[in-house]
Amino acid sequence: MDRIAPAAAGDFEEIQRMLESSYNHYRDFFPQQYPTVWRRAAFDPGNTILMRSGGRIVGLVRIFPLDLRQGPVRLKAAGIGGVATRPELRGRGFMTRLMERALERMRGDGYPVSVLWGDRFRYRRFGYEQAGRTLSLRLTARSLKAAGVTPAPVRRYLGEPGWLDQVRAAYEKHPFRLRRRPGDYRLIFEKPGLFLFGGGRGQDFGYLAVTGRGAWQPVEFGGRPETVLAVAAGVMERLGTDSLTFSMAAGSDGIEAFQSVAAGWSLSSELMAAVLDLEKTLAIFGRQNPDFKPDPESLARLDPAGRTRALFGLDGPYNLFVWRLDSI
Repeated sequence: MDRIAPAAAGDFEEIQRMLESSYNHYRDFFPQQYPTVWRRAAFDPGNTILMRSGGRIVGLVRIFPLDLRQGPVRLKAAGIGGVATRPELRGRGFMTRLMERALERMRGDGYPVSVLWGDRFRYRRFGYEQAGRTLSLRLTARSLKAAGVTPAPVRRYLGEPGWLDQVRAAYEKHPFRLRRRPGDYRLIFEKPGLFLFGGGRGQDFGYLAVTGRGAWQPVEFGGRPETVLAVAAGVMERLGTDSLTFSMAAGSDGIEAFQSVAAGWSLSSELMAAVLDLEKTLAIFGRQNPDFKPDPESLARLDPAGRTRALFGLDGPYNLFVWRLDSI
């Protein structure tokens, strides 16, 4: 008989094997690539909802409490991740039942908004829709040179003491960010496949983290914009690439410095969101855009995905943004 229940601490290893099978990842992919939330010490059984059948785990969804700063707004959001069903058992409605239980749980816990990263057509029926405004700027070696940006002699982080204190200080100046624990920085920036570069010191410090090896992709940066740009030029030389695309929350501090040297840019939504409590959401995000005067009755008449689009779409009054290294 199929049953849904929270996980137990002893389920950790079976959950990892099931996730790896479902997503076609290598062994221990999740603890290695998402160490702040998926290593054993960070496992949260109470927020991990399992579907069991015949004595084994056949599906799961996990709720991740996220403490986000969204400009002037502090948002306690519910992240959704690890949505998985055993490949041989797909099509039996396990995901639908798990997501419905997760939505019920998140509403019961008082979350105003839930966010996730996934396929729009898979999650739209649960009230999620593309949300937020992310500005992606393509910087090229040519555009930086034309703007007079001189490549900096970059340093690569290899575990030296004091480095991550500078990164933390720079990250915490971002108006859109996750509240990280002090120990998270080492876990994040020492994970496989990530390269952290920096330049300058003190108030002039700037950093750039990239992944990809061959198709290099910036996943986070921070600090003095002029230093970040000089580091980017130096990293391009070092890695043998002629362009890097930087993504940041639309409206962030320092955008002008990046736009002025960009070869081009685009605006997109990089996550999905569902409004779980309309009244709370409007009360919280009112500080992000005081000029917007919402009509709660009109918003309530929209379907759930339409409500998200009206508030957090590309033309919406509010923004949502999470750095890629904080995704779940």
